[in-house]
Amino acid sequence: ICFNEDSVHPVPTGFRQLDHWLEGGLMPGLYLVGSAATVGKTSLCLQIADQIAEAGHPVMFVSVVQRANELIAKSIARYLYRERPERGAQSLSPNEILDCQRRSNWNGAQSGSVIEISRWYLSHIAPYLRLAEGTGRPSVADIRSASELMSEKYGGTMPVIIIDCLQLIANDSDEVGRLMLLKSTVGLRQLARDLRTPVLAISSVKPGVEADNVEMLSFANAEIMADISDVIIVLERSRRPESLENGLACYHCGLQVLKNRTGKTTAHAKELPLSYFPQVSTFAEATLAPTSGSFGFCDAR
Repeated sequence: ICFNEDSVHPVPTGFRQLDHWLEGGLMPGLYLVGSAATVGKTSLCLQIADQIAEAGHPVMFVSVVQRANELIAKSIARYLYRERPERGAQSLSPNEILDCQRRSNWNGAQSGSVIEISRWYLSHIAPYLRLAEGTGRPSVADIRSASELMSEKYGGTMPVIIIDCLQLIANDSDEVGRLMLLKSTVGLRQLARDLRTPVLAISSVKPGVEADNVEMLSFANAEIMADISDVIIVLERSRRPESLENGLACYHCGLQVLKNRTGKTTAHAKELPLSYFPQVSTFAEATLAPTSGSFGFCDAR
């Protein structure tokens, strides 16, 4: 084994418990992030992207599902809430930020807060984050070219690549279904190897999978995922929200590391607890509380 100055270092996600479990953060390789539908996996990965960018490391978020302005609105809503969590009921949702008619009804404080947070976002997040909208279905080759071009701006530092989602990546063949997924997954893993950077691919699971019970077999073509990916992380969420004093609904969530090629895995989602506030697209680290909630989590704040 040759150790030199080109050795890679983990990129922290900004979630301390997850980074601890991953032994420092994200290493070069293919990470699959899955959950049941509408649980919040896009919001989670976008928050990870923002936190990595905030720390000064380049990130490319390839979205085939949502437009860039929708993703930015999620980020602005989260940072607005982060600055004043005790005023949750007065927070703005991404839809409220995007809706021109609703904006005309904002009071002076709301307008001032959005302007202030937007300026902060432009100076602290935007310089290190590229939101790449998928016009059609981008291929692995498209993502490689964009990543290499972006790295030139940062002195050769490759961006962390996040893709939403795996099932919508195109390939250069006419195959569909299982073979197409196989080629896309292999291509992304090779991309991570060649560029020596983490690649996070958001993945859907089978229809009907419950939000609080995601396992390896929940993925379509689970054997492909298990064989090719380096790390598989799933997001689980309580089925019912919990009403909090600040007026926002909160879901108890947890992350499971189902596979980790070079590290440890979790036994259950309680080992990496999170609280999720969907109205403001925000995940917060939580602490274990065995007597509260279906997951046994409580809000850390």
